Amino acid sequence: MKNLLWEPNQTRRAETNISAYLNYLSNTEDLKFENYEQLHQWSVEHKSAFWRSIVEYFKLKGEFDLNNVILSDDCFYLTQWFPGSTLNFAENLLSKNNNEPAIIERAEDGRRIETSYQQLRQEVERIAGAMREMGVVKGDRVAGFLPNCSEAVIAMLATTSIGAIWSSCSPDFG
Repeated sequence: MKNLLWEPNQTRRAETNISAYLNYLSNTEDLKFENYEQLHQWSVEHKSAFWRSIVEYFKLKGEFDLNNVILSDDCFYLTQWFPGSTLNFAENLLSKNNNEPAIIERAEDGRRIETSYQQLRQEVERIAGAMREMGVVKGDRVAGFLPNCSEAVIAMLATTSIGAIWSSCSPDFG
């Protein structure tokens, strides 16, 4: 694009998540990148180091062998990422338990619905408990026929917190 519509100032750039990650790489790995393109190139050329740094930077919860990040046979779709590692998606997404907004939903009728991390966690625990009472266990498949709304996110997190597999189909899909 020839004419930029907007560009953040230096202060705003310094407050971004990617700037925080770049500072982390500079402080822990002594890696310095002048721009996004250099970071991207490093991530492509040093896949194991990049993905290891992501796990460490975001403090992902799970069982990771950070010395065994990629098992590849030079064919992308046959590549195994973090072989032998495990993580629970819901556990990582529900790691906060405060009143900050976790979900900000805009309903079809225009209502703005905000769910805090604390509320989200409570609802996920409640729904997961009900699923367990119904006999849902790790590896089961759970499908939801509901619109794209906070309840869909809660149902997905409850399902994945058990270790079950979630699928949804919104009625909007026709």
